[in-house]
Amino acid sequence: MKTKHVYDLVVKDVECPVDGEKIKYEVTLESSQKILVEDILEFFDTIKTHPIFQEDLVSATVNHFGCEVIINGEHSGVSIWSSQKP
Repeated sequence: MKTKHVYDLVVKDVECPVDGEKIKYEVTLESSQKILVEDILEFFDTIKTHPIFQEDLVSATVNHFGCEVIINGEHSGVSIWSSQKP
């Protein structure tokens, strides 16, 4: 039996590259490998240092952690769901 680990977190104040709006994202990482919480927090703290589109954020997260990523954010009243597997 293969173990699956699910990590959920909220990432606030990610800047939109178009209008500078601060976006809050609900993020889920699903992995068969252990991911340290400290690594997750450090990654998203680094992401918040520059504007990024949600679609690019999901790809960067998958590339960094090598696991399935699901992100939900709301921008100007539109709920956006993005998911990607490695």
